[in-house]
Formats: sequence, structure tokens, C-alpha cells
Amino acid sequence: MNNFIQESLNPTVFWGAFSAVCTAVGIIIALLLPIYQKYKRHKDIENLIKAEMIRNYKIAKHAGQEHSITLPNGTTQKVMTSKAETMRLINMKFWHEYKYKLADNNPQSYNKFNEVYQHLESIDSIETLSKDKKIKDFLYLEEIKSFVEKCSKLDFEDK
Repeated sequence: MNNFIQESLNPTVFWGAFSAVCTAVGIIIALLLPIYQKYKRHKDIENLIKAEMIRNYKIAKHAGQEHSITLPNGTTQKVMTSKAETMRLINMKFWHEYKYKLADNNPQSYNKFNEVYQHLESIDSIETLSKDKKIKDFLYLEEIKSFVEKCSKLDFEDK
């Protein structure tokens, strides 16, 4: 045993073994780092879209309902969010930007988000579908209800 330790501490053997171990660690890192980076990028995109959806959910949940807000001076006002204001506040920028990357990386995640976002995208097209105001309002309310319903099934209620 003493002979083994003495031989291992010989500078030529020690540095040769050390460089071999470092090379093996470097190769393992070089092989695993791209996989980790791809996974991390996918999770970041998914979290970004999810955060945007939660924001849209909170806005859509109060669409057409009367709710109270507290002004900076401490007074409370009752307000109702109009259809136009709700559509102005709803933002689908990240969804439109990253949905194809999400579909490429994780089709299950894409399908989950796409099923919910379809309702918001259809609201955008309501204006061109019909000239009748009653039909537009009915379609708008139905799509908002469906969007809120599907988001609540995704457990966004407590966020």
C-alpha cells in the first residue's frame, strides 16, 4: 500500500492522472451543457407564457364586472371594465413570439396553452366576423367566459 501511495505521488504519475480526470470532467460537461441549456431555455419560455396567461386571466376574470379600486387618496371607486378596455389590457405578445418554439420543444405544453389562448385569439377576430353589435357582444362574453374557465382549470386562481 505504501508503495502505491509513493508511486501515485510521483509528479509525472500524479499530473498525468490529474490531467486525465480533468479531461474526462471537461468532456462530460461539454456533452451535458447543451442539453441543460436547451431544457432551461424551454422552461424559461414556458414560464414566460404562463406568466402572461396569468396576467391575462386576472384581467379577463373582471371583464364586464363591477369591482372597486382604491385611489391613492384612499377613496374607493366602483368601476366596470368595458369590452374595449379589456381587449386593450389583454396582451398576447409572448404567446405570439414563442408559440412555435414551444411547439417545437414540447408539443404537450404547446397544446395546453394553445387550447386556452384560442379563446383570446378568437376575440380579436370577432370584429371582422359580424357587424351586428349584439352578436359581437355575445361572442365576446362567451370567449371571455371560456378563457377564464380553462385558466381556472389550470389552477391559476391562487396565483
